[in-house]
Amino acid sequence: RARRRAGARALLETEPPAWARAAAELELATTCATRRDALARVAAAGDARAAPVVERFRSAPPRGCGRRGETDCYACIRPAIARAWEAIH
Repeated sequence: RARRRAGARALLETEPPAWARAAAELELATTCATRRDALARVAAAGDARAAPVVERFRSAPPRGCGRRGETDCYACIRPAIARAWEAIH
């Protein structure tokens, strides 16, 4: 995780294409709102090269958060994940 985040920060210091910028921003996002925004930019870019980052969120199990680990960590962005996935495939 730390290596992914460091790579995303380094990428943002350059002038990456829109899909790469959106993917890096998604990697660094820490709130539902910032993740949703980044996923919308991934979808708008429509480039399949962003798929590995989207897939990481898409394949996350629907449980693992909350006091007992019974809630979905990404429930607030599941619809945005699906839209981004559709847009890049």
